[in-house]
Amino acid sequence: MHYLLGKLTGKALLVCSGIQPTGANYPILWKALVEKYDDKRLLASTYLSQILDFRPLQNESFISVRSF
Repeated sequence: MHYLLGKLTGKALLVCSGIQPTGANYPILWKALVEKYDDKRLLASTYLSQILDFRPLQNESFISVRSF
């Protein structure tokens, strides 16, 4: 439970802010996150936008690939 909460940021962390971090509350916390963020159409749209926004590499160097 603490690991999951440690990885959340922004609005996702706010969704879980009123839930006590106990093992018994893990299913409640998970359900709250799924209800808020499990929108398949929105996820697909966001991923497609990110793919289309990729910039081609200007040169094929290690540094260019790492910053990609």
